[in-house]
Amino acid sequence: MKNRRYIELQLRALAGRKRMDIILFLRKNGVASSAKIAKEIRLSRPATSQHLMHLYDAGIVHSLKRGSFVTYRLSLKQSKLVKGILADL
Repeated sequence: MKNRRYIELQLRALAGRKRMDIILFLRKNGVASSAKIAKEIRLSRPATSQHLMHLYDAGIVHSLKRGSFVTYRLSLKQSKLVKGILADL
């Protein structure tokens, strides 16, 4: 049951167009702050932060906090499901 919920969480996180834009941006650029991501995908900072939270909860992105500065990157450990979907992008 827990595995099914996690899969659902991942699928929901991958279903959004803006979240896919974030994933593609991070794939291309490696590491970025939420402000840089927001600017590049033309979305408000609060909305970008919400999308990043969903991607983080699904294990798709990883965050690193240094003081008040947070950067994001794609997680190195991905489920087979996520790897398969990202491979098709």
